Amino acid sequence: MKKIITIILVSFFSVITYAQEKKTDLDKKERPEVAKSSQLKSIEKLKKNRLSLHVSKNTLCLNSGKYGFISGLGYQHYFFKKLYFLTDYTFLYNDVTEDFSENGLVSVDLQEHLFVAGLGYDILKTKRNRIYISMAVGCSYQQFNKEILRVDTFTGIEDVRENKCSFAYSPSLGYSFYVKDYFDVGVNLMGHFIKDDWAYSLNFTVGYNF
Repeated sequence: MKKIITIILVSFFSVITYAQEKKTDLDKKERPEVAKSSQLKSIEKLKKNRLSLHVSKNTLCLNSGKYGFISGLGYQHYFFKKLYFLTDYTFLYNDVTEDFSENGLVSVDLQEHLFVAGLGYDILKTKRNRIYISMAVGCSYQQFNKEILRVDTFTGIEDVRENKCSFAYSPSLGYSFYVKDYFDVGVNLMGHFIKDDWAYSLNFTVGYNF
């Protein structure tokens, strides 16, 4: 009888020990997956926000010929995996001197500040590549200075200064390449439509994702 009880007790403790070892092995196998899942969530969190800088030169414009320089700063926040809210500030500058007549030159100095906000959508988004479109609306503040000079005396014939604020909207199509998870470079084609005037530019972009 003692032998039977001894055998039962030994078997019972052996089963408990075996079960504990199995549980330990399973925990070791699951830990890397948990860590990987946590890492993926962290990466997804980093990509919900983006700061971007875009610059361009010789922007084509309907009424002003070409802008000499354009630069801007933008912010994007992702609501969903591909849909995001954006806000953008763009500064456009143009300084042109051209023949006005036989006796005069016209000098045009145009500065424009564009503030817009809207929505964007990623048409294609992979680990390294992103193609996107966006549409934003806002206002444009323009500072326009026009001066006509006589060539022979270099005295002013006419001096026009005008400041105005107008409704504007700005569509965009672009491509970004992710050098790192948090850093990307790319190009985009951006339009600026202001009343009866419009302009578009091909910009170089740099983005920081966080």
